[in-house]
Amino acid sequence: MTDPHKSKGNKRSTTRTAILTAAEAQFRETGYRNSLLTQITDRADLTTGALYRYFDGKESLLESLFNLFDERLLEDLENSSTAQEAVEAWILAARDAAGTIQACEEATRPGSDFAILVAPARARWISALASILPGDATARQHRTTAELLCAMAEQYLVVERMGWTKVRTPAEVAACIQTLVETGVDVRDVTADESNNRSQATRDDSPQSKTGDQRLVTPVLAWAPSPDKVKPTSPRGKATSDKISQAAVRVLDRIDLVDATVLDIATEAGVASGTVYRYFVDKHDILLSLLAQVEEELIQFTQTEIQPGPEGEIGVRTGLLAFLEIYRRHAPLFRAWVNIMRPGSDLARSWNQSRHLFLDRVAGFLRRGQRAGNINPSLDPELTAELLMATSERSNYVRVILGWDEGTDDGIADALSTLFTVGSNPPA
Repeated sequence: MTDPHKSKGNKRSTTRTAILTAAEAQFRETGYRNSLLTQITDRADLTTGALYRYFDGKESLLESLFNLFDERLLEDLENSSTAQEAVEAWILAARDAAGTIQACEEATRPGSDFAILVAPARARWISALASILPGDATARQHRTTAELLCAMAEQYLVVERMGWTKVRTPAEVAACIQTLVETGVDVRDVTADESNNRSQATRDDSPQSKTGDQRLVTPVLAWAPSPDKVKPTSPRGKATSDKISQAAVRVLDRIDLVDATVLDIATEAGVASGTVYRYFVDKHDILLSLLAQVEEELIQFTQTEIQPGPEGEIGVRTGLLAFLEIYRRHAPLFRAWVNIMRPGSDLARSWNQSRHLFLDRVAGFLRRGQRAGNINPSLDPELTAELLMATSERSNYVRVILGWDEGTDDGIADALSTLFTVGSNPPA
């Protein structure tokens, strides 16, 4: 005779799994903020009332999905013996839980309940990565390298989801990261004369480099006042418009854009809401005007030539610190930019254009270095550049916006430069 208690338990488990499966699919399709409980229950062929017997709401659903991902990923990382195995397992797990990962990106905000859930889980992943890094570097050095590898894996998956890079097999990505961990991109053990020749050969000898010309780049966010709004021309009008813009930055430093209002910005600026609407359509229009200025600064940054080191090695430290300085100075705007950016939008196209200008520089440097014999010929220049950019982007976001991970700016720049140059365990 069938045990009724066991049968009931199986049914509850099956229903709960069906709800979670439906939530994962819905988050993958529409993201976290735009997913409705009714959409999830329709997918699961259940009523909303049935869902509430298992979960308190959308937040509870995401928490359960994240816990499942965390359990799988941590087990995979702890069972890995190399960074290659760990990263390959990470990519596979994240692709299977793409909806969960996307929803987590939206829900993880500084100080939020979900950030409090994610932070210790992420710290466990970093500890697991640190434990399998090769060499006799200090525990602190391995920890810092593991933080960078975590950032690398996280952001690479974001870039892949946004459609900004070609989809590669997990094995391809993991093999490239393993090479970086073991040896970095450089070929060492060369004579002084060879080093000088390689350094010269790695320099950018393009006409643009020699003449100082910049690539002609058309900004995506070419903002201008709406036709029905006032374009400030007088000193007083410009001062008022600037005051509103600066107030918006301060508001966005405290409040997510989705929760901020024009009234918040007007109050912060010390003007009436009507004054704000005299110059801007809404809060998104204000943000767009600000991001257009940041975009121009990023384009200018990407025009800087990557200079080789004395032995022709890739010199990334200066660029990393320069990007971090821009990121830190405009932190509220980067936070808003990341939070509302969606695949295919102008904001996404703008971000992708800026990052690809930098990627092209790095990949070109690596290709010249491979021809000169001082960059590992087995590395894919485009993928390696992608991983460098991903690590920098994510590390900046995690440290500046979320306030996670330890270390100074100089320390992180040194660690990332070392990782990409000579690996996680540099020679003495």
